[in-house]
Amino acid sequence: MKRLLCVAVVLVLVAGVVLAGGQQEAESTKEAAKAGEEIELTYWSHYGQSPDFVQAFAVTANELLPELGYPNVKVKAEVIEYQGFEVKYLSAFASGKGPDMFCGMAPVWAGKHEVAAALPEDVAAEWDGKLANYLKEWGTWGGQRYGFAAEGIIQFLYINVDHFKEAGLDPDDPPQTVEEFIAAAQKLTKRDANGNIIQAGYAPRHVGHGFGVADKFMPILHIFGGRMLNEDLDQADGYINSPDSVAAFQFYQDLVEEYEVVNLDFGKPEPTFQRGQTSMIFREGWFGADTKINAPDINFKVYPYISGKKNYAPGNLLPWANMINKNSKYKDICFDLFKAMASVEADVMLHDPAYPGPAGYPPILNETYTMDNEYFAGLSYAEALKASLKKPVGPAYFFPQIQDVAYIVGEEMVSCLHGTPAQEAADRAAERIDEVLAGMD
Repeated sequence: MKRLLCVAVVLVLVAGVVLAGGQQEAESTKEAAKAGEEIELTYWSHYGQSPDFVQAFAVTANELLPELGYPNVKVKAEVIEYQGFEVKYLSAFASGKGPDMFCGMAPVWAGKHEVAAALPEDVAAEWDGKLANYLKEWGTWGGQRYGFAAEGIIQFLYINVDHFKEAGLDPDDPPQTVEEFIAAAQKLTKRDANGNIIQAGYAPRHVGHGFGVADKFMPILHIFGGRMLNEDLDQADGYINSPDSVAAFQFYQDLVEEYEVVNLDFGKPEPTFQRGQTSMIFREGWFGADTKINAPDINFKVYPYISGKKNYAPGNLLPWANMINKNSKYKDICFDLFKAMASVEADVMLHDPAYPGPAGYPPILNETYTMDNEYFAGLSYAEALKASLKKPVGPAYFFPQIQDVAYIVGEEMVSCLHGTPAQEAADRAAERIDEVLAGMD
């Protein structure tokens, strides 16, 4: 017994020395930075569709760091292409060359890969008390906060105002239900002399990364009353292939085959909308600013998502969050920076892609969500966002294998658009997903 006690004491002492050593190293790093040592921190993000938004992180950080006593510390932001970004992240982290800060999902990078650093209690409390309610779970895993939401992601209905007027529809009275949406899409669709669609009433996401496709399908699934998985997130059979879920698959197929309001040859929905080839799409807030910049002649309005059997606010399938590399030599400086970012001023800077330029991404703090805030009020979707958040947010699926599972849903949804019977596509999705979930045990 005495020997065991001695071993226990030694272990406690060693742990104390290691902890003290780590704390001393962190303090010496911070002191060196404050003493004038030149330090460059790196930030990685896969938001390639908006590189200015990625740079906004560096702009914000570099304004805050001198105020925190780090005048010689700078942040460099880098865009990592969305296609294959996970592989590059993993390779970099495994080799010890990963960024100091990065954008990802906490269930994946804190849970599955154990890369993200848990935020200190004071930093976590700062964010817990200020984040908009629907974003509070983002950046968390296992009851611990590892970061904060990259943006206030929520999907909206974008309509082409001129197309609505030409079709005899009121652009101030957009479709609010599935039935109204189908009727509007039919009136908005135009064909040439050969019957080919030259103006689509609606363009679904059907190309690109599988879980990006699934992300755009989930709100449809949810308003039809379906779910991708059960509430315990360990079973797909009976959920992704339930009658309600199959009805959502069938809805998308009917838009192509029965109602004939979709032209799959147009490709991605965003450029087709900006070229005036499509009258309606569903997309997040960033698309409003992007359209103003890249398609200034497109007259558009933004409205809340349509409703069906359920009336949900369409939250995002993938909870992107800004996090800190636990192996970063400078993580304590990053902790200070993250705490300082939990302010309305920083919230605006972080989400305006060209601060102080045109408005872009949704902010993330409750205090910023007011029409008294000049930035928020200037967003093309501000009213739509406020109206959307009066609805309950749809089901969430935040767990480490979400990307693998969502990829399958995206693939099967696309197969359904190309003619696979809805029940067959849903059953195949359930079988494939449950195989992935079984591999987690």
